[in-house]
Amino acid sequence: MKKVLAVIVGFIGFALYVFGRNYGGEYIILQILPYLIGAALLFLAFKLYQSPSKEEKTMEEEGQKIIQRLKLHGTKKVIDLRECEVLSNNYQKEIQRGALPDVQAWNALNSETAVENIEVNQSRLVYKEGNQTFISPLIYKDKTTLEFKLHEHKKANIYIDKNTPSMYYFDVDFLNN
Repeated sequence: MKKVLAVIVGFIGFALYVFGRNYGGEYIILQILPYLIGAALLFLAFKLYQSPSKEEKTMEEEGQKIIQRLKLHGTKKVIDLRECEVLSNNYQKEIQRGALPDVQAWNALNSETAVENIEVNQSRLVYKEGNQTFISPLIYKDKTTLEFKLHEHKKANIYIDKNTPSMYYFDVDFLNN
């Protein structure tokens, strides 16, 4: 629903912006005001389109609560990062230069291409102990950079739920610094 509202607001903002830019009449207020309101609505539409939904916020908050509970009440296992296997996946992703359809159309008219290729680097750490395997959350670093950081840090924590050993948190927050 929020994305649909963002597109509608973006369309109205674009129309006002174009009207303000192309108005050739004698009333200066009809030239400046729609131009400014249109630009403000385009900015608002972009922010609306990019903001997370209530469901996404709720899921994020629940995930953070589970992590905090595991850190406070779980069994803490300190592991040697040199014993972890690094799995990596690197690929190119094609993204649109503008999020809203109006912006994409404007980009297509003004430039040769409305898309940009970016490289995405994803890695995970895998630690095996006996018959149990612990897998870290996604780490957005390439394998070489990650291995360098692991060599610097040397140790990490895994927090395991006492009642459900399959529920754990592989703490790699030190990589975000």
